[in-house]
Amino acid sequence: MRGIVTWFVNNSVPANLFMFFLIFGGFFISYPSIKAEFFPTPDPKAVTIVVPYPGASASEVEASISSKIEDRLEGVAGIKKIKSNSLEGRGVVSVRIFASADFDNTVEEIKTIIDGITTFPENSEEPIVKKLEIVEKVLDVVIYGDVDENTLLNVTKSINEEVKNLSEVSFTEIYGNRNREILIEISENSLEKYNLTFDEIALAINMGSIDLPGGVISS
Repeated sequence: MRGIVTWFVNNSVPANLFMFFLIFGGFFISYPSIKAEFFPTPDPKAVTIVVPYPGASASEVEASISSKIEDRLEGVAGIKKIKSNSLEGRGVVSVRIFASADFDNTVEEIKTIIDGITTFPENSEEPIVKKLEIVEKVLDVVIYGDVDENTLLNVTKSINEEVKNLSEVSFTEIYGNRNREILIEISENSLEKYNLTFDEIALAINMGSIDLPGGVISS
């Protein structure tokens, strides 16, 4: 053995040629068995829970849907991470599962827990629990124009509905729009005139407000 090593040390050219053939020969022998993909499809262990709540705002969905699901799933064995996304009209909760956990059994346990939640709002629809599917974004559509924000949002929603109804499209989402707010401005002179305070006005507004989904008004 020592003689072979000594020979390679004293004869560098044959040693380099031998190494060259060893490396490239191994490459060409193993190349046909190497699996290669331009766009490899990952296989994440994750579950999505979707609860439609027609007409509800994002804050209503957060309070009555998403937070309840997170609380019930907290501490379940096999769950790595829980993330919720409360949108207008629906709540989406994503659950990541440990690679070492039994995926199918964990999914069944999640379904059982979700089906056991009886405190969802009456107007909400049945929860949908499904294994995560990789959705590849293929297109971003930017809607713009010299119009007010409300008109722009209505046009965007109309286009979104048309695209969503296409059989080849599995998912669409509107983003970049701002949540609507009602601004009430009261001058100090008006407060003095009617002998009122800001707290009294805020209390009157809260007492007269009913926090229920309003749906969509069309004309």
